[in-house]
Amino acid sequence: MNKFRAIIGIILFSSSVSAEECGRGNISYYLNNKKISTDEKFCFDQDERSKYIYSQDCTGLKCKILKNPEERPVSLLGYKSSIGSPGFKVCRELGGTPQIVEYKLKEHQGKIDRCIFSEKTFVSNDLLMKLWKGFVIK
Repeated sequence: MNKFRAIIGIILFSSSVSAEECGRGNISYYLNNKKISTDEKFCFDQDERSKYIYSQDCTGLKCKILKNPEERPVSLLGYKSSIGSPGFKVCRELGGTPQIVEYKLKEHQGKIDRCIFSEKTFVSNDLLMKLWKGFVIK
């Protein structure tokens, strides 16, 4: 198990185009048609495929939610439609709340989907999809 987690970590972080950057940035989202803007500490990283943001407690894949995806496969069989974001579905199956946000951290900014697990823990849906690749039952 630890060997698998180490391999996933090596793949995820060695394929990065830019080094992980953490700091205080801005995250904005809409709630009941009202724009909410918060200053938070979070991290940014990217690889050849995608950009990721995640809470600082998930740096180095160390937050509880990202550990051992091979032991927690997710099933999307309960979704009646193939319409909708697979990342949102995986997020919900892992007990999170999906959300579309705009972020700005240093020179990095954009719009991204994230999955919120607690008041202080969140990760990009693309990162969930990358880690759970091969562990999603369709």
